[in-house]
Amino acid sequence: MAQELKGKVAIVTGASRGIGKALASTCASLGINLTIAARQDGPLKETADEIAKKYQVEVLPVVCDVTKLSDLENLVNKTREKYGKIDILINNAGVSSQYPFHKQADGGF
Repeated sequence: MAQELKGKVAIVTGASRGIGKALASTCASLGINLTIAARQDGPLKETADEIAKKYQVEVLPVVCDVTKLSDLENLVNKTREKYGKIDILINNAGVSSQYPFHKQADGGF
């Protein structure tokens, strides 16, 4: 199965630390190229450099607040510009809302 994933492209949100970083690292270990997203530029770039060096895959860091539609559109557009496709989406970023999912407005809380 790992061979089937090599060369695929994944977006991982909340990827600069914790579970998101572990998920991004696991993807990279399987040969998956990444766009990683988080709100803070410094830790995001550090994580991208670390993963790219360790696993020899391409890693594009994109600052993104997943509660903002414009940031999400930018995330998708930058990924498509770099890789031409998106094969996998891992939504790991934590958000808080007081409404059920089906009552959420697009792009925000």
